[in-house]
Amino acid sequence: QEHPVSVAGAPPVVRVDLGRGARAVLTTTATGNVGDGVGDDPLEVAHARARVAAVMGVPVLYARQVHGVAVPVVDDPVGSGPVPLGGDDDRLGPDVVGVADALVTRRRDVAVAVVVADCVPVL
Repeated sequence: QEHPVSVAGAPPVVRVDLGRGARAVLTTTATGNVGDGVGDDPLEVAHARARVAAVMGVPVLYARQVHGVAVPVVDDPVGSGPVPLGGDDDRLGPDVVGVADALVTRRRDVAVAVVVADCVPVL
């Protein structure tokens, strides 16, 4: 079941109830780009991610997405720091918790995100 929602100052997103307390939020182009891997202004990406967190009502955590098999379980407190990438990649911010193709959590005080372009997300 889809529910368009917005928070003051944030563009509408589509909220989808996945059952058993799980929900998804699908952003629109009005939300702005939440992906940090395509060369957009990092400040604009941070603003777009803040808009998504405002709609969700909890911090939203991201992975530095790579095609692979790593799936970290997000159990550490928010702000405990990201998993270091190594090398010269500077796109790892405070809301990025690892290098992976997916994230999983049992926590109710955070949301985990997946950023897609031409791939289909598994929720």
